[in-house]
Amino acid sequence: MTSLKSWLSGGLGVVLVIAVAKLLLHLATASRYGYFGDELYFMACGEHLDWGYVDQPPLVGLVAWLVRHTLGTSLLAMRLPSALAGAALVLLTGLLAREMGGGRFAMGLSALASGLAFVYVVMHYVTHQALNANPASLPIWLAGLGWLLVSRRGRAFRPLGTAFLVTLAAAGGVSLEGFTAAGWRTRLRPALVLLFALSLPFLPFGLPLLPPQDLIAYQERLGMTLPATEKAHARAVLPHHFAWQFGWDEMVAAVAAAYHAMPPEEQARVAVIGNNYGDSGAIDLLGPKYGLPMKALGTHQSYWLWGPGDPSKDVFIVLGDRPEGLRRWCEEVEVAAELSHPWTAVWENKPVLVCRRPRVPLDEMWPKVKNWG
Repeated sequence: MTSLKSWLSGGLGVVLVIAVAKLLLHLATASRYGYFGDELYFMACGEHLDWGYVDQPPLVGLVAWLVRHTLGTSLLAMRLPSALAGAALVLLTGLLAREMGGGRFAMGLSALASGLAFVYVVMHYVTHQALNANPASLPIWLAGLGWLLVSRRGRAFRPLGTAFLVTLAAAGGVSLEGFTAAGWRTRLRPALVLLFALSLPFLPFGLPLLPPQDLIAYQERLGMTLPATEKAHARAVLPHHFAWQFGWDEMVAAVAAAYHAMPPEEQARVAVIGNNYGDSGAIDLLGPKYGLPMKALGTHQSYWLWGPGDPSKDVFIVLGDRPEGLRRWCEEVEVAAELSHPWTAVWENKPVLVCRRPRVPLDEMWPKVKNWG
């Protein structure tokens, strides 16, 4: 008991406070916006469990299946595993710093570095690709790299350099703790901790701390201009990991309106087809709320591999395309709704199309519409 109390009052206690604070911050912001497009896709993969997918290993689908069947499909439920992983990373980094010989300061500094690194803030908010590192963490990463590769004390831990995303923060904390251990350099310690305050103005770009309109105004005040997106080659209004959370309900509601406007005999022959996995995933997850009785098909990534379903379907509600693109497949193309959400990913503002009188059956069309982009 005495040993546990000393741990908690020492470095371990500092690390635990940082880990819990990170966890609570992620949980508090998990439901501020909406589902991210990749999350919708992951939930669909959880309904098609396999040993692998076109663009990801099997664990993502398995975790999605477990979440759906234990916690449900709310935003908080879906993002809980990522938030827990973030807190665990902070704890692991602090413990690695202690294992490398670091004390309370090294453990706390290392935990801060892994907890506030922008790449981890985003990854532990939604399951998403890494973006950019937090500039405030750069001195910690560089100091750790030097300690692992050059210093005598770090020689025993040199192989850990290959896993630098976790170990660099720990090694950097140990290195800076030693550097500031005596003399005038001890006065640098508060400055090193305060260095992380430089990252706080950028935190709203990693977590949804502000309403979208306020974030846009904040970007403008900072003079920040977002780059053109890789798909639409147009400038986004919000960072991608925020933008692709908006517009799903409006899109699914428009699809449902088009479907319910059809006569019953035509409804029986309808298939909904998305040209990216976010669109298809939104139909799958949100469709029942709007009275859609079917799952979506998709031409994108693993959705295409899951096939065209019933080949007798000959009326298609299509998402993510233009009328001129569909006329090669259907003799009649109708614009059922125009989508125009101010904050969504720019490529999502495409019309909801109804495609009738297909030129070839759906199963013959399918091999020619594959989209690996």
